[in-house]
Amino acid sequence: GGRGKRGRGGKRGGGRRGGGGGGRRGGSKSRKTTLGGQFKIQLNKLMDTLNATNPHYIRCVKPNETKLPASESFTGINVLRQLRYAGVFEAVEIRQTGYPYRKTHEDFYKHYKALVREDNIVINGNNYKPACAKIIEKMAQSKNMDDVQIGNTMILYRALQHRDMELLKNVACESAIKVIQAYNRGWRDRMLFVRMNYIRDELRNAIQTRDLDTLEQAIALSDREADFEIVPEYQNTVSLRDIVKEEIRVTTVLADVLAMLDGNKDPPEDQRDQLIEIVNAARAINFESPDALAAYSLYEEVTQRIKAREDLVAGVEEADEGKLKEAVALAQKLGFPQSDPTVQAAKAELDRIETEKEYIQRLRAALSLPPQGEASEQDMSYTPRFMNQLISITDEGEVILYEGAWEELEASVVDSQNFGCRTIEGLKLVDTGNLILHIRSAIGQEDWDNVETLLIENNHGDAENLYNCVEIKCAKDQLILRGKKAEVQEGLDGAAAAFDHSTLRMYIDKGTALRMDIDWYKNLHEHILATQEALKKGITEVTEELLFDALALGDEIGYNLDDYFQGKELHELLIALREELDELHRLMPDRDVLQEFFDRASEVGMHTEPLSLLENILSFGEEDLAKYQLKNALGRDDKERIIELNIRLKEIFFQLFGQSFVLTQCGKIKTPQEFCKGKLFGKDKLKMGMMLWSKSSIHTSLTRVNKMYEKEATLCFKNILGFMGDKVMSFPNMLAREILEKGIQIPDIRDEIYVQIIKQITQNPNSESKNKGWKLLKLCLKCFPPSTEFENYLEIYFRNKDSSNENEYRILLHQIVYSGPVASPPSPEEIGSI
Repeated sequence: GGRGKRGRGGKRGGGRRGGGGGGRRGGSKSRKTTLGGQFKIQLNKLMDTLNATNPHYIRCVKPNETKLPASESFTGINVLRQLRYAGVFEAVEIRQTGYPYRKTHEDFYKHYKALVREDNIVINGNNYKPACAKIIEKMAQSKNMDDVQIGNTMILYRALQHRDMELLKNVACESAIKVIQAYNRGWRDRMLFVRMNYIRDELRNAIQTRDLDTLEQAIALSDREADFEIVPEYQNTVSLRDIVKEEIRVTTVLADVLAMLDGNKDPPEDQRDQLIEIVNAARAINFESPDALAAYSLYEEVTQRIKAREDLVAGVEEADEGKLKEAVALAQKLGFPQSDPTVQAAKAELDRIETEKEYIQRLRAALSLPPQGEASEQDMSYTPRFMNQLISITDEGEVILYEGAWEELEASVVDSQNFGCRTIEGLKLVDTGNLILHIRSAIGQEDWDNVETLLIENNHGDAENLYNCVEIKCAKDQLILRGKKAEVQEGLDGAAAAFDHSTLRMYIDKGTALRMDIDWYKNLHEHILATQEALKKGITEVTEELLFDALALGDEIGYNLDDYFQGKELHELLIALREELDELHRLMPDRDVLQEFFDRASEVGMHTEPLSLLENILSFGEEDLAKYQLKNALGRDDKERIIELNIRLKEIFFQLFGQSFVLTQCGKIKTPQEFCKGKLFGKDKLKMGMMLWSKSSIHTSLTRVNKMYEKEATLCFKNILGFMGDKVMSFPNMLAREILEKGIQIPDIRDEIYVQIIKQITQNPNSESKNKGWKLLKLCLKCFPPSTEFENYLEIYFRNKDSSNENEYRILLHQIVYSGPVASPPSPEEIGSI
């Protein structure tokens, strides 16, 4: 192909050279490059490009046949085929057997020199070969480097050595990196320490200067250069800067305020506020300049004068004698003029208070309170030391008023109000006197609700505007006594309604102590105790009679606590259990029903003679229990129950002796030898098929019957063949009716009929015929029973087919045995409908 292209290229080149000559001869016409010339030029450029590069061989592999990207479609079998047939596997194998990894001495040294960084290798010129040998020798100390070849210009090695070399290089680099990092971190931290120390020194120097500009510069330097806050110098510098700023501001404002006040000790409010504000600001920074000290002194004197004036005004308003005296003394000390209105008003109020003391003395005497200024504590007993001679108090706390007592207190209160008492003591005494007058009036009218209201409204005499005198205490004691009686009565009623004998007993004792009439509650208490004791005994002993008596006791007083309802519920439950137990003894159901009832009754705690009898019955074995239940069912003439129990008893019997009742071993069934007697040919076959399905008639009966019924037996078998379809005969339902009629009329061939049907069912290849055989067997069980001798063998046969108690054939067998044969067989139509 290549030679062909070069041939065509040469031909086209010759054409171009001819054309070029013609162009040169033409002179003025431009030279045109032919197609061949263009190809040659492009080819030369391509060759130049190829020659300037190192060759790399690339094998293209198509991922699929649809020219789609490999990410969208990838056909693995086609890719494998291309790699195999293109020789890629062989090329890789060849490459692996050689030295795929190659590096020049210089590249190898520079790549792995970290392994010999501590050996101080010296490179002579460009001769890296000895250094490479030392590196490989160092590697060989921990890895196998036998396959590494040192050439004249390159180091050659395979993939295994490459992996080991890279691992060693990475380990060496990791070690070197740790050293580099340690040096770098140490240098960086030392530089940081030097820089932070410099900043700390600047901050300390700025604090020493206490110069605002220097402080600002030091703070700015720390904000700009510090990697973290320098504690405590930075915060101290910032705080000091703020203080210096505030000192400058306070100095200026202090000078202005002092100039404005000019020594005035009673400045207007706005100037006074400015003074207070700047003094507080100066004290906040502990400023002690001369101006600040002068401002502090002026501030103290101004505030004292303000306080003295305020105390004078407050003392007059409050009628406070002590405050007025202190304020007047302070005003004189501060040099207040005597003509000052506030001083004059204070002295006038002091004179008025002296007059008010006379009214106070009268009120205290009327209220049985100690005289004003008496040092003794107030006596709250019923016989106080300073008792008013016009009243007396009994031992129960009742206040007795003598003639003139009411008028004395009322006159003292009215006179004090008309005078206009203003001191705290005078006001409290007037309020106390009014309260006592109202209490005396309410007690006199027996209005104890009003007395209680008055005491509550005045905090039982402990209100701030009152003195707690002995008459208030007596009223409170009388109210408490009445409240106790009412509380006891309420407690008695509540305990009686709740039938709470403990609480009722407690209130009975309280009522007795208070001499109350509580006989009815005592009788109720005794009745409650009797009822609760009776209920407890009845519930504990779980006795119906005791519970009945206890409930009757509770009904007499309307007792309705939980133990009553518990006893009533238990009583009703015992009645229901007794009735259910009587029904169980009458019906005598299965063991699980009896056991479930016994468990329920035992859980309740029931203990009666019928329940003990039931426990004794449950101790019977299965056979004895079934016999006992059968006796019960016979007494009730319960047919279904009798049949069910007979089946159960038979099941127990068969579990013990069932293996002895094999159908072919029944005494009524002939032996195979007896059955073949009289036959000259085919005896062995006849013996083997005696009890197996046959499409042919039998020559004799299968059971030992009277000879007079031999013909009837063989005729029945023919009818069975006809009914089951094993032999073509007309009117199969009539044939079945005839079989049933014979079984009803001739008891001696009943077992024969059953055996013949079983023979035709056994190994019957025709499922339809077999189903008809089972149908005929069911019809027989509805019409006549087997003999007593054959009954067990027939039931074992059914039991082997289905061992459950719900076996239909076993149930029908027991029903027909119990009821006996029917009078007439079903009609052909009835047989067809079954």
